[in-house]
Amino acid sequence: MPLARRLERLTPTAVNSILHEVRQLRADGRQLVSLMRGAPDLPTPGHIVTAAQQALADGRTGYPDNRGEPTLREAVARSISRNGGPEYSPDSEILVTSGATLGIHAALGAVLDPDDEVLVPEPVYDAYLSVIIQLGGRPIPVPATLDNGRFTWDPDQVDAACSPRTRAMLINSPWNPTGTVLDNDEWL
Repeated sequence: MPLARRLERLTPTAVNSILHEVRQLRADGRQLVSLMRGAPDLPTPGHIVTAAQQALADGRTGYPDNRGEPTLREAVARSISRNGGPEYSPDSEILVTSGATLGIHAALGAVLDPDDEVLVPEPVYDAYLSVIIQLGGRPIPVPATLDNGRFTWDPDQVDAACSPRTRAMLINSPWNPTGTVLDNDEWL
């Protein structure tokens, strides 16, 4: 069976190519410090290991709710509210995914139609571009500038990049791949 034509727009990501090379070098015995992806290289805290072991012992080995564990969604809603954010319903407004890329895919999948545009700050994590393309959208780059060691973008450039086809702007904080954490006054 032939694959969907939209997949022809996808290209191998630079991140995955480099990650493959790092794995091969490590397999060959090279000592490397990888600055790739958001995978932590610190040991998992003991209380998390204990909670995971207890969940297994309690038989919690099946699939969770598609929206994420209810108790986790409730904790997220409480944390947002406690830290000055709005009140969210854990049942209808909180979604827990196994990584940002899956969450971005779910969010964009809910709003994009074919040929809709998504503004993406550059530099951008290339997997996010793949998500937009897979959904039939068009990524529109908005170049960022490095200002005092932080990446930022000019609101005028964001406005200039908008068109009648613009449906979303990808805002990710910490901003992958730069590590920049947006201040409250930087949210558009």
